[in-house]
Amino acid sequence: MEIIILSNNPDVWKFYPDAVHVEGDPRDVMKKARDLIHQGWGLFTHPFHGNMRLLKNPYRSLVLKYEEGVVNADSIICIEESLYRLDSVNFDTSEGSRPDYRYIDLDLLQSSFSG
Repeated sequence: MEIIILSNNPDVWKFYPDAVHVEGDPRDVMKKARDLIHQGWGLFTHPFHGNMRLLKNPYRSLVLKYEEGVVNADSIICIEESLYRLDSVNFDTSEGSRPDYRYIDLDLLQSSFSG
């Protein structure tokens, strides 16, 4: 199975050098994922893995899997609903919180590959 990682998290870029670098906030990561889903990729991880309190995290990493010849309707619906939900979120961009948010995002990403 072919997978890709999309992320706006510099810590993820260091740990996974092949990750797709997405500049911007989590909405930009979701928009890039949506574009790829329309090209035959599907969600491997849910856009809101973790808990809902982490919606304010300014870093987001997503894993997509390639599904040859398929446009995954469930992934399209999920990413569109996630984008809609993020429209009302004010991300926590305070400098003191950024290292913690980067760590949490990386840890959640890594846990998606275990078990």
